[in-house]
Amino acid sequence: MENKFGDSYVDLWENGRKTMSYAEWKIELSRITSKMNNFIYQVSKHNLRIGKFYEQMGNITCLEDGDKYFIKDKFNREILYIEN
Repeated sequence: MENKFGDSYVDLWENGRKTMSYAEWKIELSRITSKMNNFIYQVSKHNLRIGKFYEQMGNITCLEDGDKYFIKDKFNREILYIEN
């Protein structure tokens, strides 16, 4: 994840549980995730084919080559199910 929200999420995911209570950690994850909502898309995990260049943290999967999943500035879920 290469943006300020993504970096915050990664840092909190990797280090937050070590420094804060579970409740505090979940609240902070929720705050950061709400800021990322414009960049998060829900897809079915059934038969999902996203290639080898991704990172998963919790229920969020980051695609490094995310631009290729957009056609005419619209997210195209079908591309995720085609063998890359």
